[in-house]
Amino acid sequence: MTWFPAPGDSMEPEALVLDRAQEVREALAWSPCTRLIETRQWASGDRYEEVLVVEIAPELPQDLVHDIRSQERLALGFERGDRRCPRVLALRIDFPHVPHLYSTPTGEPRWLCLYEDPWAEVRLRWSGAGFLRDIAQWLSRTAVGELHGADQPLEPFLLSGLDVVVFPEAVFAEDSPPRLYVATGVAERPDRPVTFKLEAADENQPSEANRMYVVVVVGQPTVHGAIHDSP
Repeated sequence: MTWFPAPGDSMEPEALVLDRAQEVREALAWSPCTRLIETRQWASGDRYEEVLVVEIAPELPQDLVHDIRSQERLALGFERGDRRCPRVLALRIDFPHVPHLYSTPTGEPRWLCLYEDPWAEVRLRWSGAGFLRDIAQWLSRTAVGELHGADQPLEPFLLSGLDVVVFPEAVFAEDSPPRLYVATGVAERPDRPVTFKLEAADENQPSEANRMYVVVVVGQPTVHGAIHDSP
């Protein structure tokens, strides 16, 4: 197998200074299904991250829905400041496109999305041993196609942007002809998400009005999932 290079420069495990990285290193020492390969660190400006490269052996059945291997190499990144959940990068180059991955640029490792809840809540119950257990369960449940719960909402197709567009119902009518629409934008506060309301354009509207073309595409049903490779 071939792997992506882990970020950062090599360092000794004993030199780790971030609390969560140290906690995971200690948990790795007695976890029977995990192995520490190396530790690394990188800094850019005021950002500093410590990375533990590990191998995890998830429980797998014989019949798999997704190509999860009996040993997966992962990079676990812990950032100074604790502002976000530790990163979990799958270093296997041919790691499959599966549900619950963050959007990453093409040619970079897949980034596993472990938690549905925001980090502000997860951090209150987080532990190093629990983190390793959550990763192993993510891999096991993904392998059999059971990671996404029946009561969970579908993954959004596009992850970026908080603006809202309100379409007229006629846009989606089967016999609706191509039309030009004018968008009226409303922002409650500057530099915050905007709500756009589309209305059919007519000749009486000013030429400087924001015009938008609407294209309705009808496709076949498919398994939901976000865009995995960011443009």
